[in-house]
Amino acid sequence: MYVTNAGAVMTGVFAALVNLTGQFIAQTADRSADAALVANGALWSPPWINPPNVPVGDLYGAILIATATTLPLFRCFAASDPATCNLGRTAAAGNLEVASGPAGLSVLPANVNMATLGLSARSLWMAAT
Repeated sequence: MYVTNAGAVMTGVFAALVNLTGQFIAQTADRSADAALVANGALWSPPWINPPNVPVGDLYGAILIATATTLPLFRCFAASDPATCNLGRTAAAGNLEVASGPAGLSVLPANVNMATLGLSARSLWMAAT
C-alpha cells in the first residue's frame, strides 16, 4: 500500500488477508519498525509470516495499528458517506465492502466476526501476493 503521509511512534502494526467468513488466510508479524510506515510517498509491502494459499474469490485486507502518535495515511478512495461505499450491503449480512472494527485490539484476533463490523467510508486499495 502507498503511504501518502508518514506515521510516527507506532506499536502493534499488523496486516492480514481475511476470507468472507472472517478466517485469516495470511498475516504478518508486528511491522511497527518498517521504515515505509514513517516515510512520505513510500510503498509498504509487509511480508506474510507464511506464504498464503490465496483462494479464488473475494477477500478482505485488514490493517491493525494498536497505537501511534501519528497514524500513517494510505492512498485510498475518499468518500464522505459510508452508505455510498457499502451500497446494498449490511454488517448483519457480513458483506460490507468497507468496514471498521473490532476496536481495542493490540494484536490480531483468532478470527473476525464480520457481522459486528461498522460502516466506514475509507476504502484502501491493496494487492495481495
